[in-house]
Amino acid sequence: MNLTSIFDRYSLHARLKPALFVLVPPILTAIAYVPNLLEVATGLISISITSGTTLFLSHVARECGRRAEVRLFTKWAGMPTTHWLSHKGKRVDEQTIARYHKFLETQIDGWIAPSPRDERENFEAAKVTYETATRWLREKTRDREMFDTVFRENVSYGYRRNLFGLKTIALILAFSCLAVNLGMLCFNYFWSSDNLETMAILATGLNLLFVVCWFSVVREQWVKDAAENYARALVATCDQMSGK
Repeated sequence: MNLTSIFDRYSLHARLKPALFVLVPPILTAIAYVPNLLEVATGLISISITSGTTLFLSHVARECGRRAEVRLFTKWAGMPTTHWLSHKGKRVDEQTIARYHKFLETQIDGWIAPSPRDERENFEAAKVTYETATRWLREKTRDREMFDTVFRENVSYGYRRNLFGLKTIALILAFSCLAVNLGMLCFNYFWSSDNLETMAILATGLNLLFVVCWFSVVREQWVKDAAENYARALVATCDQMSGK
């Protein structure tokens, strides 16, 4: 049994991999001081898969990511697709927006595009209208082969969103492992004659690298960039589906 037989491409890359990335520091720390773990790694992986551990981890990543998404969308004043479809978003020119709106009006029963005036007077109502269009576009672009760009951008966004949602847990684990490694390094230097110094230094350096990575890379803007790319690809399917 392997992971591809359990997870589809999205779940594997956007949910499970972020969860496993979080676990790298404790895994590296364990291997550094218990080298025999490498010999039983295959068995441990099989147990994790068959016991549902990997599935559980993917669900944790998904839930943390969704909670982070709610906070981010509130801060961003709506979904990125809302701004790509709105007049005030200024992501694309008015002619392109008009083309998107015309297509959506012909495809979604009862859907009427808000005018610039509608947005000025009641943007919250306009936002709900754009969110309805977003849900419709999601459902209509589930064919991964036909809408490959949308799928790839969705995976990228899901991966970053879920990593961002797991950031607090990841930092707790990384700092804990860093403390353990520093403690082992000090213990080995002052009181132990075991040849663990090289392993301790290596594990300490790697854990420090992960801490830096979480602080410098996994940030809100990193997630927003991916969200904007996904939104752009999603709304652009209006032209693709209309044949323009």
